Amino acid sequence: MSKRLDRLTYLLFGALLLPGIAGAAQDSDESAAPLRVMTQNLYVGGDFTRIVNALTQASEPVPVAVATTLQIINATNFTERAMAIASEIKRKQPDVVALQEVSLLRTQFPSDYMLGNPTKADTVLYDYLDLLMAALEAQGLHYQVASTVQEADVEAPAFIGFDPLGNPMLMDVRLTDRDVILTRKSVKTSHPQATNYSVNLQIPGPVGVIEFTRGYTSIDAEVRGKTYHIVNTHLETPGPGLISAIQSLQANELANKLMGESLPVVLLGDLNSVPTDVIDPVTGIVPPYQVLSLYGFSDAWLLAENTVP
Repeated sequence: MSKRLDRLTYLLFGALLLPGIAGAAQDSDESAAPLRVMTQNLYVGGDFTRIVNALTQASEPVPVAVATTLQIINATNFTERAMAIASEIKRKQPDVVALQEVSLLRTQFPSDYMLGNPTKADTVLYDYLDLLMAALEAQGLHYQVASTVQEADVEAPAFIGFDPLGNPMLMDVRLTDRDVILTRKSVKTSHPQATNYSVNLQIPGPVGVIEFTRGYTSIDAEVRGKTYHIVNTHLETPGPGLISAIQSLQANELANKLMGESLPVVLLGDLNSVPTDVIDPVTGIVPPYQVLSLYGFSDAWLLAENTVP
């Protein structure tokens, strides 16, 4: 895989923690230790395929699909998962943590969705960012939110039972998706940016088109005397029809943006792409891993020989 010589550009996939860009940290000289980064998809806790199928294929009533998915999200218990993630951060001691699917779930009862959704749900059910920050503090860790980008903000009704007269009751469930960069409080950060991609997945809904907006967020971070440009993104998942094309366009948009950056670039995130992805022989669609490779990014996992301490 190619590596630019004029400046270092690195690409990190998935929930990966490396000892640093240039090798393992030097215990005897902390000032000489390289940058330590971690990237983690927090996972909302449920698969939205069921809801998408209800919307696009009428596989079942949308409120039933939403209610079932919400039950699964409740069962995956992000509060408990946040404590496990905080423990891992404590063990690895990263300078920078890139987070994807930092969900904010809100509800509203009674539902007004079928009336055009004039009032958006605003009663907080789960705020994954608040829960994780509390878990970090409980571990004695001191991190700060350096940059955030808001992405999809979607709302749909959920079936919650019947009233005394036998009429179905609905509540609205609103999911706001975010990508977030955390840094140690000792890390000096500047130039936070948040950008949504110009092309995003859209699907029809009961009261209009639902857009699954995605984007990226970035900062400049000074760590032990060296400044890096840190970027965090969550690209669209591959899929049939135009979905993979949307994913590729997002990767190209991001890569073009980063080509003008003068600082060393560290790109973290959930790119929904792997080294074995190939160019589609029929459509010519280039998957994100190959797009970023062509732009000169190197996979830090491969550079570290797949070794995570």
